Amino acid sequence: MKLVALLGVVAVAGGSHPAVTAPVTHLGEAIPVTVSGLAAASVEVRAVGATRRLGKTLPWTSLTYDGRAWVGLLPPPELRGVYALELRVDHAVVRSPRWHAGVFASGTLSRPTFASPVAVARDWVRRLPSRPRLVAWRRWPLPAFDHRDPRLHELVVVAYQRPGGPRLGMFVTAVRGDPHGRWRLLEATVQP
Repeated sequence: MKLVALLGVVAVAGGSHPAVTAPVTHLGEAIPVTVSGLAAASVEVRAVGATRRLGKTLPWTSLTYDGRAWVGLLPPPELRGVYALELRVDHAVVRSPRWHAGVFASGTLSRPTFASPVAVARDWVRRLPSRPRLVAWRRWPLPAFDHRDPRLHELVVVAYQRPGGPRLGMFVTAVRGDPHGRWRLLEATVQP
């Protein structure tokens, strides 16, 4: 397999691409990565936007060749979400929109999908056991320490109230697997 450097990014000549797999993991778990179909002297991988300690970017991780594929474990990111994977093959960066890793709570991928992050937030309020009424919503910027792809992660702050009760608020994070996909609930938190 021949790699051709283009503007600092490497394209694979001949139309073939390495296969990169990373199963969905849970928060706090390392991300196993396997890269097959690639002949190289060294391969490193990183999850783009993955951080630890409130914004410190996770480093490149060297993979080991096991005789069939390059394998390794990425350190766990501090935030749930979808992360694009990049390879550094013999010191040149290789990207593909098909390579990503998901860090989710159990059941996230079985949640309903919606056309917009606001629809995700409305559905979250509607499903609360106390049957509150949505009072207000607003899109909210991701915090400065959050380096996840904003095309795949969006934050909506909601205010809701049950009859006779106090007004409450929550930050609802919606996620999607690609920039043109549908949105689903990633998590709801009291802080962004």
